[in-house]
Amino acid sequence: MPKRLKSSAFDVKMSADERDRLASDLSDEIDQAFSARADVIADGGTIDLLDWFYEQGQSDPKDRPFPGAADLTSYFITENVDAYSARLVDTLFDAEPFCVVEAGPGGDAAKAPAVEQFHEWQIVEEGLQEELSKVVLGALIEDGHILEVRERVETRRVVEEIDVALVVNEQGGPVFEDGNPLLQMAADGEPVLAQDGQPSAKVKRTYTKTRRLGPEYDVISMKDFVYLPGHAKNHRQVWGYAKRFWARVPELDEQVEDGIYDAAAVAVCGVVSDREGAPVPPVVSEVATQRGPSAEKELFELSLKRDLDGDGREEWYVVTVSTKYRVILRLKLDTFVMRVGKSRCVPFVLFPRRNSVYGYSYAGDKLLTLAEEHTALRNMKADRGSLATNAPVTVLRGAMVDFDAQPFGVGRRIDVSRHDDIQQLHVADVPNSVVEQEHGLVAAKERVGGLSDTSIGVQSAERRTLGENQLVAGGSAVRVKAALGHFRKAIQHVMELRHQIWIDTLEADHNGLEAPAGVLQALSVGGQALQDGRFTAAQLKGKFRFKPYGSVETADPSQRIQYFNQGMIALGNLAKVSPPLGTILQNFEVAKAIAEEWARVYKVRNRMAFIKALQPPPQMALPPTGGIDAPPPMQGDQGLPPQMSALMASLGQLPTNGGGAGEAY
Repeated sequence: MPKRLKSSAFDVKMSADERDRLASDLSDEIDQAFSARADVIADGGTIDLLDWFYEQGQSDPKDRPFPGAADLTSYFITENVDAYSARLVDTLFDAEPFCVVEAGPGGDAAKAPAVEQFHEWQIVEEGLQEELSKVVLGALIEDGHILEVRERVETRRVVEEIDVALVVNEQGGPVFEDGNPLLQMAADGEPVLAQDGQPSAKVKRTYTKTRRLGPEYDVISMKDFVYLPGHAKNHRQVWGYAKRFWARVPELDEQVEDGIYDAAAVAVCGVVSDREGAPVPPVVSEVATQRGPSAEKELFELSLKRDLDGDGREEWYVVTVSTKYRVILRLKLDTFVMRVGKSRCVPFVLFPRRNSVYGYSYAGDKLLTLAEEHTALRNMKADRGSLATNAPVTVLRGAMVDFDAQPFGVGRRIDVSRHDDIQQLHVADVPNSVVEQEHGLVAAKERVGGLSDTSIGVQSAERRTLGENQLVAGGSAVRVKAALGHFRKAIQHVMELRHQIWIDTLEADHNGLEAPAGVLQALSVGGQALQDGRFTAAQLKGKFRFKPYGSVETADPSQRIQYFNQGMIALGNLAKVSPPLGTILQNFEVAKAIAEEWARVYKVRNRMAFIKALQPPPQMALPPTGGIDAPPPMQGDQGLPPQMSALMASLGQLPTNGGGAGEAY
């Protein structure tokens, strides 16, 4: 007795005509939205052109002005996009922790350290850094990029034999129908399991068992994603979005069995591939022949805000539709979006427009014209230099010269009747004005792109002093901060979605998730502990704020060390003039925080060994936190607490005896 999941593909009761009308309306909306973006997303459009520049593409040999002409593409877009992407990703992922967790209003502050450790562990397991690297690269080339955060579900087919109770008559005997015993069925359609001694029949049933595995990610290009409506000025005006995806026919059949898609709608889509006539994916020149199980269907998934149940309120629905066959495969209330209040598709728009939900393309709107001019200059210089170095020759018409018999080359002998039968043309080398024009173009690229040579990692041709280079790099960092702010905001959105998905995952598994030894050790040092060494949904529940920790300053290791050392010296100087502050610096919690930051800044491998060993003396009470009536702190040789004096000396900033902190600095 095979069993199919009872969840319907449709949450809204509609007649067949109403559903067909809705499918047609949604298909028109999607087609019009993609058509309105055709100049950007169509084959040969702006996005393809930018990809061509980023990949250092070459033109068709037929389009070159003469055989052997140079075919050089500007490196501006490749250089700046790679440098910008590396700065954004490394800025956030080089910081520890990646994302700080704070208790929000009404949240549970005691849980925040455990939640932070959990996500630090899982971010690595999920490969979030690799996905963010892809999405940032795409957001710099295109006018935005999308990271979809969804639940990863593992399904497997289970076949089992169960004892099902039989329907019995007044005498206790089984009731038969058409020669077969009747089985007892519950109100929900499930078979009733037989109790001991009860008449039963062995029944083999097949069903699909699902297991939640946490979040997974999908990077979506703006060629496959549109907002509805596309003319929306901001996200408050957006009532939906649509993304294109491809699914193989066997996958659709499995989802029909799992109760996700409607069987009749999938049947309408057929088994013939939809790839024919569709845009060819990048990197390949043509789509492989698809037949049978390899046939793919083009589908669109919408997140739609509509009042479809007639209650006068709009709700969020998830809809899967085939625009080619004008049929809806699924229409479900999106309970996840309604609970979280945020869409699964997170837009990464690093340079937002003031009047559109779509953003500016760093490669296209900032660098494209400069890259085209640079391409022309590079080819001009290369062609002119090649002609000047290997100037062509003229041959007098009627001259007795046969280059096939006596080729022109180094050390060759060529028989001529007169010495003026062959003459080499004089081609002047590249004029200095072209060289100056290219230098000016490089400077313009720095002004527009916001990255100087030093920030890209290139030795500048200009002779600048160290101070000038630092000023230029600092100005470049300020411009990067704006894009970094939008990047951080999108990551907060991702973290909130991840957090809710993990709560749902752990609620479905009452055993929880076993934590590795490193996570348990980090929690124990902070005075935290997990019951049975496992994370549960209860430990993650609460109102939390996720704040990416990295910044432009923390991305520079040498600068972090410099800030740390100078900060410790400043604390030491303040402790000399403020005795209560000196007392605070002797507190165990303060010492632990300083040791943690020291280990983080200097990238100590086994930092937990230092933190764990730092324990207050058991025979002594902790010193007071300081105040007006607090006793003066114990003074070392330099007027500092002994612990601070030793720490300053270890940093090489203070002498071990004699002299004050100000004198040593």
